[in-house]
Amino acid sequence: MAQQAMRLQLSALSEVLIQHSQLETERLIWWVLLLMVVITTANYALLNYLNGRISNDILAINKTLFKVTKNEDFSLRIDSKGNDEIAQISHQLDELLEFIETLLSRLSAAQQRLIEEAKMAGLGNMVSGFAHELNTPLGIAITSHSHLKSKMETLREDFDSGKLKKHTLSELISEAEAAMTLLENNLMKTANLIDDFKEVAVHQRQDCKSEFSLKSLIKGVLDCYESELVEPEYVVTLEIPDNLYLFSYPSAFNQIFRYTINNCIKHAKIEGKPLAITLSAKVVNDYIHLYCKDDGHGISKDLLPLVFEPFVTSKRNQGGTGLGLSVTYNLVTQKLEGEIKMQSLPQGGVCIHIILPNTTFNLKD
Repeated sequence: MAQQAMRLQLSALSEVLIQHSQLETERLIWWVLLLMVVITTANYALLNYLNGRISNDILAINKTLFKVTKNEDFSLRIDSKGNDEIAQISHQLDELLEFIETLLSRLSAAQQRLIEEAKMAGLGNMVSGFAHELNTPLGIAITSHSHLKSKMETLREDFDSGKLKKHTLSELISEAEAAMTLLENNLMKTANLIDDFKEVAVHQRQDCKSEFSLKSLIKGVLDCYESELVEPEYVVTLEIPDNLYLFSYPSAFNQIFRYTINNCIKHAKIEGKPLAITLSAKVVNDYIHLYCKDDGHGISKDLLPLVFEPFVTSKRNQGGTGLGLSVTYNLVTQKLEGEIKMQSLPQGGVCIHIILPNTTFNLKD
């Protein structure tokens, strides 16, 4: 009996211990599960924070680079905070953008210096052409004066010696009239050339807006190339309304047409074939359209997209600098706020097309 009672007590105690152990185990399991939930939640929150920060930094980088690409504005910065890897990449990109901005500023300054040098070179060419053109009528005038002076001395000698005859006097008068006519015509031509050059010089110095006849301005430019544009080697045609007046910068138009005409002379002429140059202007929907066409050599497909870049020339070994059309491009796009393009014509030659949407014009009656 005693042993049976003891067994019952031991069995009861064992059941109590087992139940207590199960409760402790369940409680422990619940604590472990709770701890796991807390750790998982903390990890999720941390990962979400890190993901958000990385995403924001990457979005900031992407947004800034998109604006830089779209607006070509290298002054923009990311300005990322922190010292992590993404922030370091942002700082390096900011340094790269600053370097590119500084480099572009230097390139722009260098380009402006080149443009000014090209303008001076163009002015030097114009002065040289003017001097050459002026030399011809002055030379003829001096020759006529010398011939007339020689005849007058002969007349005086014959008169003083009493040998003066009627037919001699008549011949002398005829020759004197011819010499005087030749002298007058060439002096008038010299005076006109000087007036044209003075007008160009005034435009270059003043560089301000004024009203002018486009056709008269282009004729003045062509006068400076009269010694080079000699028929039948060159045939120049003007298709410009007589009543088209512009209110703009005469100096800019003068330089533009000097460079385009000079480009035709230097690059378009085919040996043994006359070169036809057509300068035209028309108004379409209140836009001024200017054209300079020739039927010469034309331009290669490889060179066409680069023709307005500085130092691009097909005559580098023959003294070409490649700056003339670059200066023309800058004058049209910056000073006149227009558009310029060059087209290769199917029948040969090229056409320079200038579109001016912001130039005030007047078609006078």
